[in-house]
Amino acid sequence: GVDEQLRDVADGEPRPVGTDDLGDIGRLTFDRDLAESLLPQFRDAVASENSEQAGLEFASAALLVAELQRADYEHLELDKKARRELGKEIDATAQEALNVLATLPESSERYRLEADLYGPMIRSKFKGMKYQPRLENAITTALELDEANANAWVSNARRPLFAPPKHGGDAAIALLYLNRALEIDPDHVQGLSGSETR
Repeated sequence: GVDEQLRDVADGEPRPVGTDDLGDIGRLTFDRDLAESLLPQFRDAVASENSEQAGLEFASAALLVAELQRADYEHLELDKKARRELGKEIDATAQEALNVLATLPESSERYRLEADLYGPMIRSKFKGMKYQPRLENAITTALELDEANANAWVSNARRPLFAPPKHGGDAAIALLYLNRALEIDPDHVQGLSGSETR
């Protein structure tokens, strides 16, 4: 299965890894350790290829790792020190990817990834004040550059879908954005899963 194939990659089997593989980890295994073990391959590709595609793939992989780290931050029973250290890991993972994205040409997908990377970094009111405007500017730019980017519409739906009403939560608006993503790409996995949440 996918899990065994990905573990073979993590153990050094010579099979190329792409962002689809990292997505499979997130959807099928939720294995943070495995995702973190694969991230260096994407980092090495950025250094060796110095291409826009390698940069976007690294950012996608780092986003998955940051989201899995954030899930542990939210759901594991951690003492204050461990939670603080995990918070630093989340920020370091996201910031490394943001630094790579900053070197790439402007594109809708670059800004969409930037917006999503700010999400795991928002863990307090202070961080929300710092990063939420950057997130909103990035997603606005992503959609201005390409209104047909289904990924960007899904990203735009995250806050209204998951935030409480006093912080911008609005299921009706979220569903409008998710439906827009599905109009563009009827097979969009995140769009389908998000539209079934509410």
